Amino acid sequence: MKFVPKTEDDALKAAVRRALLEAGVYDGVLLSVIEKLSKAENEMFVAKIGIHTADGVIELTDYVTGSEQSALRLRHLASACGPETLALYEKATLSASDFKIGTPLRVTVGIEKATKKYRARNCCEDFAAPEVAGVVTPLVRMTG
Repeated sequence: MKFVPKTEDDALKAAVRRALLEAGVYDGVLLSVIEKLSKAENEMFVAKIGIHTADGVIELTDYVTGSEQSALRLRHLASACGPETLALYEKATLSASDFKIGTPLRVTVGIEKATKKYRARNCCEDFAAPEVAGVVTPLVRMTG
């Protein structure tokens, strides 16, 4: 196993859970997208999104499936990556390699409530391309 050894202080800092981001719209960047199967054997994209904050970049993971619940997020993520990516989405031929890594994004960040199994966490609720020539794409806030 490869790892980077840390001093006691550095290991303690790394172990401390970061505070949740407040729900809202943030600037971000698409860091990576891979395709994999969910536990239920459904195909999904796993997108890593870097969110720019005053403390640096915080990485969020978004699991986007072909389900009705993910349809809007998937379309908006494809659209934010450009017209070519959106065209592939509309033809239902989109794959992980079609997403443009490094694409700047506007990300609506929400907070998923804690469960018995997991603590509360930030989630991606919607995506848009950054403001272009004064035109801002409206983002959707999910309620739940």
